[in-house]
Formats: sequence, C-alpha cells, structure tokens
Amino acid sequence: MPVSTTPNTPFSLGEWIVDPSLDTLSRGSECSKVEPRTMGVLIYLSERAGQVVSAEELEAAVWKGVVVTSQSVYQSIAQLRRQLGDNARDPLYIATVPRKGYRLVAPVAPLDSTGPLAPPGGTPEPTAAPAVRRRNYPVLLGASSLLLATLLAVALLWSRSAGPAAPVAIAVLPFTDLSTGHDDAPFCEGLTDELTSALADVSEVRVIARDSAAVFRDHRPDVRRIGAALGVSHLLEGSVRRDGKRVRVTAALVDARSGVQIWSRSMERSAQEVLGAQESVARDVIAALKVHLSARTRARLAVAHGANVSAYELYLLGRYHQQQRTPASIERAIGYERAALEQDRDFALAYAGLADAYMGVYYYQARSLTDTAPLVEQAVAEALRRDPNLAEAYAARGVLRSEQSRLDEAIADLRKASILKPNYADALIRLGAAYEYRGEPRESLDAYDQALEIDPLNFVLHQRRCLVLQNLARFGEADRACARAIELMPDHPNGYWTTALDALAEGDLPRALSGYRQALAHAPWRTDLQSQLAWLELDLGLEQQALKDLEAARLRGTGDRVSLAIERAFVIARTAKPSAVADALRGIDLGAISYPQQLADAALLQLLANDPAAAQSSATRAERLMPVEHGAMVDDVWQTRWGRSALLAFTLCARARGDTAAAERYLAQLSGWLDYLERNGHVWAGLHYLRADVHALRGRSDDALRELGTATRLGWRRAWWMRVDPALESVRADTRFAALLAHIASANASDQAHLTAR
Repeated sequence: MPVSTTPNTPFSLGEWIVDPSLDTLSRGSECSKVEPRTMGVLIYLSERAGQVVSAEELEAAVWKGVVVTSQSVYQSIAQLRRQLGDNARDPLYIATVPRKGYRLVAPVAPLDSTGPLAPPGGTPEPTAAPAVRRRNYPVLLGASSLLLATLLAVALLWSRSAGPAAPVAIAVLPFTDLSTGHDDAPFCEGLTDELTSALADVSEVRVIARDSAAVFRDHRPDVRRIGAALGVSHLLEGSVRRDGKRVRVTAALVDARSGVQIWSRSMERSAQEVLGAQESVARDVIAALKVHLSARTRARLAVAHGANVSAYELYLLGRYHQQQRTPASIERAIGYERAALEQDRDFALAYAGLADAYMGVYYYQARSLTDTAPLVEQAVAEALRRDPNLAEAYAARGVLRSEQSRLDEAIADLRKASILKPNYADALIRLGAAYEYRGEPRESLDAYDQALEIDPLNFVLHQRRCLVLQNLARFGEADRACARAIELMPDHPNGYWTTALDALAEGDLPRALSGYRQALAHAPWRTDLQSQLAWLELDLGLEQQALKDLEAARLRGTGDRVSLAIERAFVIARTAKPSAVADALRGIDLGAISYPQQLADAALLQLLANDPAAAQSSATRAERLMPVEHGAMVDDVWQTRWGRSALLAFTLCARARGDTAAAERYLAQLSGWLDYLERNGHVWAGLHYLRADVHALRGRSDDALRELGTATRLGWRRAWWMRVDPALESVRADTRFAALLAHIASANASDQAHLTAR
C-alpha cells in the first residue's frame, strides 16, 4: 500500500529500510548510498505503491524546473534496481509497465520515527562491515553540503570495512585563505599540498592523500567525524593570511579521536621564508606525534628544498590549474610551469609538474603520443638531472611508459617513486594502471587497494578499481566502485564511462549505451568515447545512429579525426562491399598513424577492400611499433577486451600473401597472449571471440563455434562483424553459426524495442 511520508521520513520497502534524510538503503549489514534525485524517484513511487506512474510524471515531480529527458528517469530506475538487487524481467520491487511507466510492487510501510536509524551525528552505525556503494592526476573537489554529507557517510562506512587503521595516521586538511580579497586559494592549496608531501616522506606514519582530504575544503564538520571518515588518528589544519609581502601561517595538530588540540604554531614571514615553512612544520608535527623515526626518514626530513619565491608561486598556480583536469585548465597549468622555470631554471619540481601537465594534454586534448612523448621525456630528464631522487619525476615518466606499452620500465619507475616517497598515493594508482595494461588485474587491484588506505575519497582510484574488477568478472564490486566514483565526482565523464563498461561486460547493452551518452554529455570532445559508442551502436543494430554520431564528432573538430575515420570505415564495412570500404579509406591519412592497433585496423579494412598490398604495408608498419615482451609481440589488453587484435590482422595479411609459416607464428603468439590473460583471471566476451578466430583459421570448426557460443553467453553482440570477419570464413556456412546470429538478432530486437519504449 502507499505510504504517506515527508521527504525525510524513513520507511520499509520489502526487505529494505529507506532513509531519505541520509539517502540510504539498508538491509541487515548492507548499507548503500542513493543519489538524491534517485531517492526522489523512490519516494514518489512509494507514495503511489501499486499504481502505474509514467516517466513524464516522474520527470515533472522529481526534476521540477529542470530540462531533462527520459534517460534521467531510466537511469534512476536502473540504479534503484541494481541497489535493491531487483530484476526487470522478474521484478520484486519495481515493475515496468510497457509504454505506460513504472509500478512499485514491493510492500511499503512507515517506520516508527522514534526508533533511531543512526546514532547522534547522523552517520549510520552498522553491526557488521557493510557493502557500500563505493590515467592519473589529483582532483580538486568543491563539495556542496549535501555531497559532503554523502561522502562523510560513505567514507566512514568504507573506513570501517577496510580493516584496522595504522597506529598513527594523519590528514592535512586544506588550509583556509584568510587574505583580505580571499584570492590566495592557489597558495593555500600549494602549501597544503607541500605539507602533505613533506609528511608523506615519513614511512612510519600513514598520510592521507590530498584528494581525500580536499573533500573537506569548504565545509568542516566536527573533527572527530572527519577523522572517522578518513580513518586517521590526527588532523593538521591551519590558515594563511597574506599582507603585502608578509605571510602569516597558522597550523594546529588535533587528536581526531578526542578533538583535542595537541600542538599549534603561528609564524609570520616573508613570502620567500614561507617556502621552507612546510618542512619546518612537518618536523614539528612528527615530533608532536612522538613517532620513532628510522635513520633514513630522519635524513629525508633534514633535506630542505629551496626555490625562487616567484617561481614557487607560479609552480603552485600550475599545480592548482592542473588539478582541475579540463582542456583549458591544463593549458593554463603548462603556462604557469613554464613561467616558473623562467624564474628558476633549476626548479626540479616544476619540471616534474610540466611533465605531468604534458601528459594531461595527451589525455584531455587528444594530442598524439608521438607529439607528447618528447616533451615529457625532456621535462623528466631536466627534473632528474637536478634531483635524481625526485619521486614525482619517476611517477610522471611511469605514466608515459605505460602509454608507450613499455610496461616493465613503467612498473620499475612507479615502484621507485613509491619507495622514494612513502604514502605516495598517485604513484600507487599509476602502478595499478601499469599492471592493468600488462594484463595482471590481481596485481593491479593490490596496488589500488594499497592506495585506498591513504586516499579513500579519490575519484580516479574508484574509477580504476571499477575497471579492474570488471576484468575479473567481479561485477557486484565493480558496480559499487563505479557508483562511488560518480558520487565523488558527478560532473566528470569517467564515472559514467566505467559504469557503461561494467554494463557492457555483463551484456546489458541498453544500460551501456545510456552510460556512454551520459559520459559524452559531460565531455563531448572525447573522441575515444565517441568511437566506442559507435561500436556499441553497431552491435545493437543501430548503424545509422553510429554514422550520425561519428559525423557529429568529426564536425565538432576536436579529438583524433583519424580514429573517427577508421571507426566510420568499419561501419561501412558491415555492407561487405569492397568498393565502399575502399572509398571510406581513401580520405584517411594513414601515413600519420603511429599507434599499432590503428594501423592493424587499417590493414584489416584494406583486406576487406581487396587491396592486400596496401594491407601488408600497413601491417608491416604496425609490426615495427608493436610492444615485445620475452621475445614475442603482445596485443593491447584494452583491444582484446573489445575483440580486436593486431596479431590477428598480421595473421590474415600473411595468409593473403601465402606465407602460412608466418601466419602460424602470429597465431601462436595470439593464442599464447589469450592463455596468459585467462591465467591472470580475465573474463571477457572479446577474448573468447578471438579464440574462435584462432580456431577457425586452424580449421577447428567445432572449437571455433564453441568459443563463439561462450562469447555470446558473455554478452557478445557483434553479429555485423561476424558476417564479414575474414577469420570466420570457414564456419559461416555452418547451421550453428546461423543459429548464433539469430540469437543475437533476437536479443538486439528486444533491446531496440526497450529503447524505443523508453
């Protein structure tokens, strides 16, 4: 029956307890956060339990005054179903009434409002560890009061589920800007960052990373709640006031368990003198904590880092803008770092910051790696020439090496950065990504989990964990990590992108489609997202939509135009008309391509265009660029997930020129690569599809069809490519192959009807 409630009244929904005041769903020891709009949908449905409510009515009630589409309602319903453990086909909570709307079918009842759902302070107090909805640069998070409350609750639950904290753990809260014009935020951010960095050199203390501490920049609840949310024993807070050329810095160390201040210090110095203040404060804080230090740590703390005052402030401005992670802010960061180096040519940190900013251009402005790499290499070399033990420089180079597929070198650099700078969360996150690229998801997850101990509220960390958990087919955990990433940074595209990938890995293409479109709504310049969306639309049978979206991206004039053109050629290739494929390739500047998978894709398309000579030329260039490990070429992990392989293209080119021995060598390397990934725990539909290609090329039709069946069960829907894939030519006449195509066509028709109904 419907329940009459105010927005903050708790009520029961089947087995769940819904608390709108905290935006939580709880059942036994489980507790998860719900986005505020989604909670609004649940409340509206609960007030009309048993009644059919249209999507239009939900939009008008929950998104009043906001222009939205039915996608917003669909996403909220999908999120509720995931968190309630519901199934659209056999619903226990929310039923879809075709072409009419949604109906809440679970029993709803009010709770006694005097029975507390949470202890004083408003944070849920579970009796057991709860299941919480939980490339690579720091994030600045200006949280609203509502978002901060959400993060406090989620972070507190996470800290309890993550195991016991280290005996001494500290977080440096963002210093408050008390300058008259309140225009000294970059300097405050920089001082906070440098204090965190100085303390992070102390291996005997666990230091929370800046990203997690930054959540509490604008709103400061009781220090005991902050300490619990971050899982620390102590907090360092303070303020900065600039008056002309004088700067007054006040700092205080607080026991986060009792709220008692145990040390404080106030100093007024010239701007130049403040440059050494962070090291002095760090030494005083360590002394106040009464931590026994090793000789190595004492030596670290004794080292003073000096820099020209103007250069230092420009460096801080560069770091401040880089942390915004937008194309425009990255450009500003580069300008400030260069200006800092004009003031002080020996400022090693500014070189490392410049290297990171150049990588930011690669990630957020789609600059080619060929253009990016020399800039990063030079900046890192200059940094290490001035400071051979600068962890930030090794971390910057580690990211570049990962993108270059020089993964052994990347891992060595990132391990060294972690050793040189204990508590360096960024290095651990980058290390996890390098392991991920090397096809070692378990090692990747270990690195991410280590980072989680010191950076529990880092958006990027949860986004990366989401990806690696998907690779291991731990979809429930991946879903929670994706949701956590969106909670932490709702305006960033990558949380929606990883959510889409999670849906794709589970075979839920409509949800994946929605996730990609949400991601692109936040970052329309992202060519990589647009290309992946086009493949997804093709898989669903939406060929015209794929062409339309690729053309819109091309006209937008941002991103990798060559990549978009190649994806468009694949859309054309579905027609199996060689002349049409040749026409699509004619306008692509293949000579400008330096990425091996793109060249391999071009070779595959040229084979479909009946141009084996051109295909061999592209394949030869691609082979020269392929990463080699232990004497054998290895494919790209990401491309394998999507069922694409450079080694397969090389095989087909070798067969086209009649070189069966070379073809078998390539097939053996591809088969070994797939075996390696499976041994490491990867579970992908694309991996089984490539196994089918290998078997078909070796004449093992039964094995090929078995692998295609496995791929289809795991969500493979690329029927259009199965019809033209040269590797599958030997099995296309088999009735079992036709049955698989019919199965995929039926699934696509069902999903298209569902999308139309929405």
